[in-house]
Amino acid sequence: MAAAPFHGFPALAHDMKVLIAGASGFLGSRTVEQLRKRDAEITALSRDGSRQALVAQGCKVVVHELGGEAAVPDLAHHDFALFMAQSSAHRAGPAARPEVVRVNVLGLVQFLDAARRAGVRRLLYFSSGSVYAPSFEPLCEAAPLGGTDFYALSKLLGEELAASYRDSFEVLVLRVFALYGPGQRGRMIPDIVARVAQGKPVVLSPRDAKESLPGGLEVTPCYVDDAARITVELAARHVQGVLNLAGPDRVSVREIAEQAGRVLGRTPLFEVHGTSRTGNLVGDVSQLLREVGGEFVPFSAGLEAVVRAGIPG
Repeated sequence: MAAAPFHGFPALAHDMKVLIAGASGFLGSRTVEQLRKRDAEITALSRDGSRQALVAQGCKVVVHELGGEAAVPDLAHHDFALFMAQSSAHRAGPAARPEVVRVNVLGLVQFLDAARRAGVRRLLYFSSGSVYAPSFEPLCEAAPLGGTDFYALSKLLGEELAASYRDSFEVLVLRVFALYGPGQRGRMIPDIVARVAQGKPVVLSPRDAKESLPGGLEVTPCYVDDAARITVELAARHVQGVLNLAGPDRVSVREIAEQAGRVLGRTPLFEVHGTSRTGNLVGDVSQLLREVGGEFVPFSAGLEAVVRAGIPG
């Protein structure tokens, strides 16, 4: 379902109370910074290991293991909720599937019920562009769904679970495409940068066997600071339904490696994969641009910031 305007609540005020799962994550920590600039009161559900950093950011921390046996304790009233948590083990293969379900599904159910009990009026659920069926065309919010890997399936189920709470609060699903920025690791863009820096070949998947100079997968990367700004803005605008959260620039794996190489002063090496890819991950941002304002960080500038910052070990 495409996003639709909703005018039932006031705009995000400086003293709004926000409940967050995943506040210490890559996008969550930047979103906390944006919310604190508006003097929002933030309650973060987090493992004990992240407590100190979150307190330093001005958050109230409730220590809770998402998907564990204990329910989330009763909380005071909150206005908005953001479910930004996800299992860090989703790339670890079949053995990690129980962990993915624990965080992405069971943890989400716990969070949704805690948000209901806390009187939350609006929830943003962070899904993934990988929930769409493979396609070489730009993916709008109404495009067919059909993510086939386990992570995508967990996100699809998460979308349905979040939607089932629409009798308790408004729900907006954000399907995130190729999030990137300084400090990120273990994801596509920092992995490409690292391979170029180390002189290792970057693997390109051709569109078909006839493609003579494959560019590889094409994506619409979203810079993390843009994503955080948009998150806060959408909390204030009160749209509901589904929105793609992507950047406006469409780039291929080859282009990413070549741009990284220019910043690093290295010529990237490429290796063509024997199997053709079944589609790209290009999010149509027409609907997003109708809902939010502001300038996006150009991909060339965002990638340079990633390279200059270095890839964490």
